[in-house]
Amino acid sequence: MLLNYKKKIALILSPILKADEKDIIGLFEIPKQFSQGQLSLPIFRWSKISKQSPQELSSFLAESLNSSNLDILSQAKPMGGFLNLFLSTKSMQTCLLESYEKDFYGKKKFGFSDIGVGKTLLIDFASPNVAKPMHVGHLRATIIGQALYNVAKTQSYKLIGLNHLGDWGVLFGRLIWAYKKWGSEYNFNKDEFSSLYDLYVRFHKEAEKSPDMLKEASLIFKQLEKGDKEINILWEKFVNISLKEYQKIWNRLGVSHDLVKGESFYNDRLKHIETLLEQKSLLEESNGAMVVKLDEQKMPPCLIRKGDGASLYATRDLASAWYRMEDLKVDINLYVVGQDQNLYFKQLFAVLKKMNMPWEKNCHHINFGMYRFKDSKMSSRKGHVILLEDILDQAYKKVCDKIKLKHTDWNNKQISSVAKIVSIGAVVFNDLSSDRSSDVEFCWDKILNFEGDSGPYVQYVFVRCQSLLRKFVLQNSKDLNSFFDKKTLEEYLNEDYISQINLPLSFIKKVFDKKIEDPEIINILSLLLSYDHVLSKTFVNFKPHLIAQYLLQLCSAFNKFYANNKILSSSKKDFYIVVVYLVQIIIQKGLGVLNIQCPDEM
Repeated sequence: MLLNYKKKIALILSPILKADEKDIIGLFEIPKQFSQGQLSLPIFRWSKISKQSPQELSSFLAESLNSSNLDILSQAKPMGGFLNLFLSTKSMQTCLLESYEKDFYGKKKFGFSDIGVGKTLLIDFASPNVAKPMHVGHLRATIIGQALYNVAKTQSYKLIGLNHLGDWGVLFGRLIWAYKKWGSEYNFNKDEFSSLYDLYVRFHKEAEKSPDMLKEASLIFKQLEKGDKEINILWEKFVNISLKEYQKIWNRLGVSHDLVKGESFYNDRLKHIETLLEQKSLLEESNGAMVVKLDEQKMPPCLIRKGDGASLYATRDLASAWYRMEDLKVDINLYVVGQDQNLYFKQLFAVLKKMNMPWEKNCHHINFGMYRFKDSKMSSRKGHVILLEDILDQAYKKVCDKIKLKHTDWNNKQISSVAKIVSIGAVVFNDLSSDRSSDVEFCWDKILNFEGDSGPYVQYVFVRCQSLLRKFVLQNSKDLNSFFDKKTLEEYLNEDYISQINLPLSFIKKVFDKKIEDPEIINILSLLLSYDHVLSKTFVNFKPHLIAQYLLQLCSAFNKFYANNKILSSSKKDFYIVVVYLVQIIIQKGLGVLNIQCPDEM
């Protein structure tokens, strides 16, 4: 798609600028205004080298391209320190058609890049602590992580989605102590996870009155560390109960992991890490604990081992990094964790650097901001934390209420089916439409606004496109006989048919070749063509909001076109309907990357 244009233009500019083609390709931007073309190249760096003003150099480059007779260009235009490129409408139509045809035949998916071929990316996300319910803080880690996993897939990486489960620590001594003391008072057969969490809460309340409980629980954890069989059985039970509960929520969100390696997995690997640190003379004693000092980096020391000999998070994370990079042979290692852990990850990576680990530069902390709640009515069953399950339940109920008002003739099954998709999409899109490094306002009115910059708005545009496609098939069935097979056409003409309409490739190829000059259509074609650019930029920056903002821009352009044209009665209806079809394909694919489904109706 746009990458093909970048390559052809970079080939011409490379000898003029005496620059590597890849460097030029990587600098192309998409102009903010349609009137400024489809591509823009900042030329400031070369202006300094050539000792020309940015305006002089951009003018010279524009003249060079305009005289090159490059058929993909209609015009190259200097705009200050930028070289702006206007692509020929014909070439855009051809490129989109070729890209769709490759996708249709399974040769190359729409917008995908080959940059990650032969490389492995691991992403650590949505990793809760055992026995604790997932709260709203886990929501961002979960959906940002899954979206980045999906984005990396579009760049052709081999992927490992890792659940680094918090399944180790003194917490388990406390849980086991509580289970042995009060376990018979709870109905573990009916609700395992709630019973487990209630024990956790009860222990900490009681421990405030009886501090000796903490010492007794620590002794139990030491028994677990030594491999006590009875204690280990209970530990495994608690881990499995928690995983089963978490999986219910991940299933609702459409989230999955390829690998589960909790903190306990690294217990027999800790000694190796400490040995490496000792060999490199990095371990130092500090108040009875063992640390790696980071004075040169102007950071507090990184704690490796407590005074009582117990390991810490950093020890296990160093062992985990080694396992990922050395054993799994990962090329890129991502940690999707909140920005409150910024210092911790800086310390972790600084220690890896001091250990001279060459792959340290390929470990990245993908941080994110917090939720800010505008709606004071948001509540939790526990009263202290906002549970993720409660948010999903409230979103589902609110969407059901909206659908009931809009579709009084729908049955409960229809309402529930659409509400599940729309409510999840609303919550996920609200998060991913903001830059992950910023805090996100959680406001139900904004999240569930079917007309604003929201998930339901984008989903509704998809449904509108599908509605136009259905009406087009119904109104033009006789003319479509030669394109559709008989069985498919009969299915589409069925009044009860709701599912997605797909136009035949033969029909698209026939009508999409026509010359078009409508500015609104050219704008839409430009946006469709830039899908691969957006995916690439999203991956490079690890920021899913770029896709969400792109989808909002595409939907806005489409709605403007829809409002100003009688699509189904126009003399250009065949061409228009193909544009509608391509728009809904990109909306569906883009939402899919964000891990959001499209309903058949709304």
